[in-house]
Amino acid sequence: GQLWLLQTYAQADVQLPKIFTDHMVIQQELLINIWGKADVGEKVTVSLNGKSVTTHAREDRAWRLALPAMKTDGKTHTLKVQGNNTIELQNILIGEVWLCSGQSNMGRPVPGAAIEKANYPNIRLFHVNGKTPRRGDLDEVVGWLVCTPEAVRTSGDGSRSKRRPFSEVAYEFGRRLHEVLKVPVGIIQSNTGGSTAKD
Repeated sequence: GQLWLLQTYAQADVQLPKIFTDHMVIQQELLINIWGKADVGEKVTVSLNGKSVTTHAREDRAWRLALPAMKTDGKTHTLKVQGNNTIELQNILIGEVWLCSGQSNMGRPVPGAAIEKANYPNIRLFHVNGKTPRRGDLDEVVGWLVCTPEAVRTSGDGSRSKRRPFSEVAYEFGRRLHEVLKVPVGIIQSNTGGSTAKD
């Protein structure tokens, strides 16, 4: 009887795909789509910047909702996702989000002379490692990184560290956008050697 009771009352935690992490940047002035997994029928509420939206997980455990569009405000925010458990993502910014994609040359590291100047807390990078993302929750990821000298520094042998994946192109593009637009900038970097445009 005890095992049956444990199975009856066990509840699945609400989950988010790995693109949602601390330090992320959310695109301004567009609906903010958030999605994940939870128990079938589980009530899920997502809150950001004083706005909340609630939905329920479907039969396949998936849920999706959209928060209203928001304007950049120069503040950091907490994204709260509440179901049977609560997830709080910290240091979230609202600004511009851009995709940098290409082949292996897109991953060329930031040159040494520029590294110590790479201190832009309102520029963030989400790096997809290893293969072109298809569907699912982007398993091969590091998460959102804040642009600091440490985050863009390469290892001594010139190879790219999985924990420091800022590329020169992504860094320079993000820095220029940030300086011109005066808003936080998020860069999603996805480069795969030998890939084609249709990949």
